[in-house]
Amino acid sequence: MSFLDKLFGKERKPKPEPYTVDTEFGKFTMEYWDKEKTKPCYAYLGFAEWTDESGTYDIYNVEIDCDSEETFEMKNGLATLKKLMSEQEFWLERARQGAAEYFLTEDGTVLTWVEDENGTEVELPPEEFKKLLHVVSIHIYADDNICLVLDGSYNGNSLYTDHCISVSLNSKGEVEGCSL
Repeated sequence: MSFLDKLFGKERKPKPEPYTVDTEFGKFTMEYWDKEKTKPCYAYLGFAEWTDESGTYDIYNVEIDCDSEETFEMKNGLATLKKLMSEQEFWLERARQGAAEYFLTEDGTVLTWVEDENGTEVELPPEEFKKLLHVVSIHIYADDNICLVLDGSYNGNSLYTDHCISVSLNSKGEVEGCSL
């Protein structure tokens, strides 16, 4: 401690380590926004396994907001994740439906950014489009709303180049928004 720190009563506090919580899904860790480790990001990051028609795969970006900024607990978010993981088929169908409706054209097809051999953007029937989408990221907010980030490919090409579809759902599974 420097002379000035002693004189003015400033003590150096040890820098806290990231908070880690062991869950049934594995470890979730809360990091800090700044190098000095004084501003926690109020969200835990971890991973989970997802199962759909293509099989079971890991989602390496599962984010759960803290219940409040006064605490570092994530009890509500963890309960929401448990519900989401136990009802994967329901939530995936809701998210896929929301994405299909968002990109639906007037003629009833879904427009993608994939180009066919003639350079024309491929349009798909909604049911075919929905089957191409899979979950790549999950975010659970403090109000128990969920954001599922979806991606997919058609003939080896990403549906929307390097973009993913974010579908926001409330705790009842109703779509509240969709964006690219």
